[in-house]
Amino acid sequence: MCAVSRSTALSGGSKGSECEKLPLRVLCSRLAVFTETGQACEPQGSVEAARRRSWGSQLDLATGGARSSPSGPSEEGPVVSGRGHDLSPQARAVGPLGLALEGAQYLGDGLPANVVETILSSRAPSTRRRYNLNLFQLVSRTGDSGPLGRDHLVVRFLCGAQSLRPAAHSRVPAWDLAVVLEGLAEAPFEPLESAKARNLTLKVAFLLAIISLRRVGERGKGHLTPRPGYVPKVPSVGMRKRSDPLAFNDSYLYVRYRFSRDGIAYICRLLSPYIANNTRRNRALTVPQTVCIALRFFASGTFLYTVGDAENISKASVCRSVPTVYLSLKRLLNVFITFPGHKAFRTIKHAFYGIAGFPNVIGALDCTHVRIKCPSGPHEADFVNRKSVHSINVQMISDADCIITNVEAKWPGSVHDSRIFRASSLYQQLARGVFSGVLLGDKGYPCLPYLLTPYKEPQTEAQHHYNIVHARTRGRIEMAFGLIKSRFQCLKHHRVTPPRACDIVVACVVLHTITCLRRERQPRIVEEEDWGNEAVLEENETGRLIGDTYANNYCA
Repeated sequence: MCAVSRSTALSGGSKGSECEKLPLRVLCSRLAVFTETGQACEPQGSVEAARRRSWGSQLDLATGGARSSPSGPSEEGPVVSGRGHDLSPQARAVGPLGLALEGAQYLGDGLPANVVETILSSRAPSTRRRYNLNLFQLVSRTGDSGPLGRDHLVVRFLCGAQSLRPAAHSRVPAWDLAVVLEGLAEAPFEPLESAKARNLTLKVAFLLAIISLRRVGERGKGHLTPRPGYVPKVPSVGMRKRSDPLAFNDSYLYVRYRFSRDGIAYICRLLSPYIANNTRRNRALTVPQTVCIALRFFASGTFLYTVGDAENISKASVCRSVPTVYLSLKRLLNVFITFPGHKAFRTIKHAFYGIAGFPNVIGALDCTHVRIKCPSGPHEADFVNRKSVHSINVQMISDADCIITNVEAKWPGSVHDSRIFRASSLYQQLARGVFSGVLLGDKGYPCLPYLLTPYKEPQTEAQHHYNIVHARTRGRIEMAFGLIKSRFQCLKHHRVTPPRACDIVVACVVLHTITCLRRERQPRIVEEEDWGNEAVLEENETGRLIGDTYANNYCA
């Protein structure tokens, strides 16, 4: 409150113009009543007389018993003192009883003793000891000399009143630690499973403070403050709101996850034993949320930041969820991927025969390249394929329904298709005659008794017809490649290391098999890129003879 406002309040609610007309001594008397409410009501005969006798005795000691009324300000003048108010006259060096002399001068001027004591209290202790502040000329002034709020004596009086009656600061209320700890063990802080995140945060913050600090009243500065330089990973007003993916319709889910609601629920039931979070945290990811994060990544092939923003999840959570899902799907490889398929041999052969009339076929064989970023290390050149692109070469076998029955995802892009086939365990089983039937491969493979390839240069009409029937029947593996890469865009280009790329390919193959078995909605097939695979091995005579037999008996 400024000096003018306080003067107005003390003068009975009058306006500033009326307050300025009051004599200065009347105003000081009213201020004395305000600052010392308890003592102002005492009889003046007891308090005033005692104070006047005290000031008079000190004045006698200072002047040797002769009191002289000050005639005006000293030539030397006092210095500015106390409270930073540059309104005092110039200072002059005096004895230790300078303020006593000043107080006697105010008493002689007719001011009450309590007003004089309040005015002298505005000086700092060092000022009271060293300087004599002669305010005789200011005391003698009236309110007509200028605005009352700017009068130096009024300003000094208010400063002194503040020194005598400082503002009371709020203290931390006394509390018992045992009672507080008992309260933290009850609702709403307990039990932890049902407590809100805000209450848990307050509880943890208090416990950390109580073990590291003393009471605020004892320390003076015992409070927790945020670190100014801290920047959260995901700036937000509060915790992100996560939606339930299964709450949307099938069209919404298929566009984003390539599965219907029932399909996502089926995958959640399969992976729940492997990806469920065994924790009591309130904000832990659920199984549907974890599965949908990975499905969105497989379906879009975009960056983890983009997937996190779409799912209202941080990048760190996405980075943990995606590997968890594809590694869990990899564990189910032998459950969904089995050769020659989930159906009987007779049914598989009959399905292939119904395509173009090619008999005794149990699978269509081919390889496809999945692009990856340039890997680091000394083996970087091994992943460069014939088109000078870094990739991994993946071998697959499908049945007549485009269901993958065998997959080999571990070879770099520079390895030839026939090399991958000869190194596979399936090659050894076919060579031993474990399976009764033949595979169909392109011209990059050698013609073997269990692997039939087209004629490079057909001579007869039967051989031409054989190539046509062979291509139509073998086209199922090309269709399977198109379906997989159309459904899961991440297979068009991986931004991960080769081992992780191989795991993601296996996971996508498992998911593709699930979609085929459950008859999920199929995407539009994109034509597979021709990687130009030429044969590097000579044809087997026995295999060529078997091919001639098929051409002459079934294609003539």
